[in-house]
Amino acid sequence: WVTAFAPRMGYAPARDEVWRDFPDGRVVFIARDPWSWYASEKGLPRHEGRTTDWLGLWQQSVAEAIVAKRERPDRVFLLTYEALVTDTERTMRSLAEWLGIRWDPILLVPTFNRLPTQPNSSHDVKGTGVQRAPLDLWRNVLDAETVERIRVEGERKYRRIVKLADIRT
Repeated sequence: WVTAFAPRMGYAPARDEVWRDFPDGRVVFIARDPWSWYASEKGLPRHEGRTTDWLGLWQQSVAEAIVAKRERPDRVFLLTYEALVTDTERTMRSLAEWLGIRWDPILLVPTFNRLPTQPNSSHDVKGTGVQRAPLDLWRNVLDAETVERIRVEGERKYRRIVKLADIRT
């Protein structure tokens, strides 16, 4: 497999280009709960001073993943970030099977060219490997008003994508 990551690559109309350019290609969507996603995305240094509808961006990403899964259920794999972090082996074994690749324990470790890498996180995480700490850091970062807004505007949509996910917690 050739792999690539680009923000919004699975969104229409880019998704149509992926299907056109890679007729046997596949897309993996990772859905993250809206609270930890919001805290992580908003905290990235590149966003400092920007006012953005962060929750709207999250909602769009979930909507695009849902549409993609419905359009091409055999070519789109949905998993939750929480499953990837809390049940890494089960999640990666399922993904490897879906891709038709042989299982290798290296799939349990974030790597670049088989070399362990530090997580790409807006939170201060130390070391290499899968990190569980970012799952709950939102509790220390988001104020009560933001937490409630996300619950009202995002929880139902998150539950919907979790139901559609191939791998969920």
